[in-house]
Amino acid sequence: MSKYTGSAVCVKLPSDITSLGDEAFINCIRTVSKDIPESVSNIGKLTFAGSGWLKKKRSENRVTIVNGMIIDVFNCGVSAEIPADIKRVCSWSFAGNIELREVRFFSGRTIIDGYACAVKRRCVKQTVLFGCTFPN
Repeated sequence: MSKYTGSAVCVKLPSDITSLGDEAFINCIRTVSKDIPESVSNIGKLTFAGSGWLKKKRSENRVTIVNGMIIDVFNCGVSAEIPADIKRVCSWSFAGNIELREVRFFSGRTIIDGYACAVKRRCVKQTVLFGCTFPN
């Protein structure tokens, strides 16, 4: 799915969808509920930025995880720990965490998308990543 242009409060995605594109739900303020099927294995950059759904998720937990992928980390401070069951850290997941200096991974199999630690279109300076792999 490349871009959602509707204004529904609740969105149900098709069960065969495998990817959500960059900024697919960006600024969908009204949308607060989404059923994301297990088939989704790739989520682009800033897919949910500014959406009502992400705002709701942030009020529930500092880390938003979808199908084993971290898509957003809110207000994490200087360090973050990524559990072993996380398969992927999506692009811009740590956006806005300007104090971030260390991300520790508990699995050597976690994939980190480009700009996962990006802030204002650049990576956080001197962020150290422990125990990670980068996709080609």
